Amino acid sequence: MNEQKKLILQRDWDVLLIIDTCRYDFFEETYKEIFGNTGKLRKIISPATWTGAWVAEIFHGEKLDDTIFISAHKWLNSKGPSSEQVRVFSERLKYGKMIRELDATKIFKDIVDVWSFGYDEKIRAICPNIMTNETIKTIEKNPENRVITQYFQIHDPYLYYANDRPKKVKKISFENLQIFLGNVISDEVLCKLREMTGRLPVNALSYYYLKYGKEGLRKGYREDLKMMLNYAKKIVDKFPDKKVVITSDHGERLGEGGDFGHSGQHDKVVIEVPWFEIPPRKK
Repeated sequence: MNEQKKLILQRDWDVLLIIDTCRYDFFEETYKEIFGNTGKLRKIISPATWTGAWVAEIFHGEKLDDTIFISAHKWLNSKGPSSEQVRVFSERLKYGKMIRELDATKIFKDIVDVWSFGYDEKIRAICPNIMTNETIKTIEKNPENRVITQYFQIHDPYLYYANDRPKKVKKISFENLQIFLGNVISDEVLCKLREMTGRLPVNALSYYYLKYGKEGLRKGYREDLKMMLNYAKKIVDKFPDKKVVITSDHGERLGEGGDFGHSGQHDKVVIEVPWFEIPPRKK
């Protein structure tokens, strides 16, 4: 069994905070700024490279009926996967069948579908303050239950660049050609080719790269991580009697080999994630 899955299912925690797209090395460089010497950090390996596949790998066939899941993603929800979700899973990965069978309502005591009411169209994300407030409210109402919160951040688009959003990507012609090019040249080169031909960036990451360079891209990622850890600390400070664990579903490529993103990439910056345990400070 994958170590991360084993740690989650052992449930030696009261509150599990999942920071989307958080790679281990950036977490290791950053967390002491917020938490000091509190807690214990170790590196673990995620069983998947994107959120939907991670949900399938971790929770399919399990029973966590003492746990409430607070979800910023449609990939795990109380309503079941939509036909569009099933299509995406079936086309992209081997996890399609598992997802079609994944009825989260049979796994968890309750699910809070924050994705259904907390999404901000302007910033194209769910702000972490909404997720944090829902987490605090849920813990206060259900003190005997465990709580898992899966945040939207630090997935792009970065809140650090909230006032500078790329235009929504238009569907382009020759999509199969783009997929082919993406397999034989780096994302970096592909970004520059699109810029030269006047096409929109493929996604927010390539937009940040083209406008701010690799270091600007990484700065946005790092600043959003700091923001997320400060929100996590609010939960830690609010509930000193709880053991809180911070982890991630997968990491992110931030220019390594000229590539950006995570889906389908199994290099170490994508699969190495933190497991940060903060023990109770007060009984």
